[in-house]
Amino acid sequence: MKNDLERLENQVSQLLKDGGFAEFKSEPRGPDMPMIHWDTENYPDPATFLQVAGQLEIKLVCHSADVFHVAALDESIEAIRKAGVAREEIREFERELKRFRGYEGFLCDVELSFDFEGRVYCYDSQAPWYDEYLELMDRIDTILDFEDGDDDDDPSPGPGPLGYFSRN
Repeated sequence: MKNDLERLENQVSQLLKDGGFAEFKSEPRGPDMPMIHWDTENYPDPATFLQVAGQLEIKLVCHSADVFHVAALDESIEAIRKAGVAREEIREFERELKRFRGYEGFLCDVELSFDFEGRVYCYDSQAPWYDEYLELMDRIDTILDFEDGDDDDDPSPGPGPLGYFSRN
């Protein structure tokens, strides 16, 4: 069995078609845009999000579905090795990263978004295991920042050294 995001992805495609929306297959929107996130925890049904888009007379909805690839795991391990991280820490991260190898080819994130009055409105649903993966990537990025001597206190969002954005 894949995961619930497979069902969600099928549902979203049908909802977009049935709602008469133009579907723009896109990459996920980046954190550099003023974005308002839908409360998927309390309102997980994408139909409700699309009803709001319809009420606003939105015609174009961006849609992305990301598939997880283990190449990112290998890049992460290589980056921490090159950064001079202690051997024990490297082994700990390798063990933690290893458990994500089984998710190769799984959908990890489904996103719908539309623009309205200079803002991006976004419905985003991630697999629970992918949230854990992003948290681990945040930890690795923090260590790599420290190892690189990056003491920048800039709180602005942006990718870490591995190029990952956390949506937490």
